[in-house]
Amino acid sequence: KFETLCTNGCTFSAWANSAVDGNAYIVGRWDNSLTGGNANEFFYLNINLQRDTVFFFDNDGNTTDSWSITYTAGDINLNQWYNYVGVWNPSTSQILLYRDGQLLSSASCLFSSITTGVGGWGDSESTFIGTVDDGNIRNEFNGAIDEVRFYNKIMNSTEILDVYNR
Repeated sequence: KFETLCTNGCTFSAWANSAVDGNAYIVGRWDNSLTGGNANEFFYLNINLQRDTVFFFDNDGNTTDSWSITYTAGDINLNQWYNYVGVWNPSTSQILLYRDGQLLSSASCLFSSITTGVGGWGDSESTFIGTVDDGNIRNEFNGAIDEVRFYNKIMNSTEILDVYNR
């Protein structure tokens, strides 16, 4: 249940192999289809047009206190498998982005809790693999995605490396 998934911190993980260069979502719970946007935007893992890796996280789904990390090395090779992991740690107010078991980047947030219930993580928003929905399905992932996992805990670097090495 997504309402309480991130109450004490959470981790999102997925394997992805992109066949085409482009802006594509690996996994996300994101829908800004309401007039004016900024509604029900919770998290996503994304590869953008420059082959950068992006992790976005929001405490209430309304982007009032949202944070994202863009790792801009541009070093993603097409037709190669990568393990992407995003972590939100409320005790340190940080989001962290890993690829293939290695920390790429972290960012400090201005929030240390999420909003539950209606108007927050309790909203009935869908979670998508390989796309997002903002009234129209868009930015579809062209390639393969495997082993998408959601953890209701803050995985540490050793656990994340273990996921990569399985």
